[in-house]
Amino acid sequence: MNSRATILVLAPILAAALLFAAGDACEGVPSMTIEAACHAAAGTDSAMYDLCLQALHSSSLPDNKISTLAAAAAETAALVCDDTAGSIEVMLKDGLINRRHRIMWSGCVGELRRAQRALATVEGQMRRCSFAHTRQEHVEASVAIRHCTDKLASVGPAPVRLHHSVVRSRESTVLASRLAASLMARPYACFEI
Repeated sequence: MNSRATILVLAPILAAALLFAAGDACEGVPSMTIEAACHAAAGTDSAMYDLCLQALHSSSLPDNKISTLAAAAAETAALVCDDTAGSIEVMLKDGLINRRHRIMWSGCVGELRRAQRALATVEGQMRRCSFAHTRQEHVEASVAIRHCTDKLASVGPAPVRLHHSVVRSRESTVLASRLAASLMARPYACFEI
């Protein structure tokens, strides 16, 4: 392999490594245990606490800074939105779905992709210690998921699997928003959906 090809192959890998390591460099950002962060994010909601523990314990965390925990939660929420959108796309391939359901479900896929992009942006911001637009991106993700649920509700009861997937996307997004709000030392209210 020539040196130019080596650079082209290694550049994205090095960029990703630097981006991930940047989450470790947030000066002044406090650390907390996963359990304490989940308690702060969930309050008395035991289901949210369990979701938080599952999301953060399944992530590979370089440290326990709140920014790192919030980045991991945003990453998990983005993956859940992607998974839900993919599941709906599979369901849309079924020729038995009527036209109105197909239109609304397709719209829901678009909204979930919009939420996924916003959450991926939040993850990047957290890892770069750039918190200025975090709330805006969380609002974007939350509004997109709200639009998805509205589209599903407009055509009547959704299949149970679809309903559970969208609820899981919503809950993961709320969790990511709550963890980011704890980082912001609460000058911003957490946007709930």
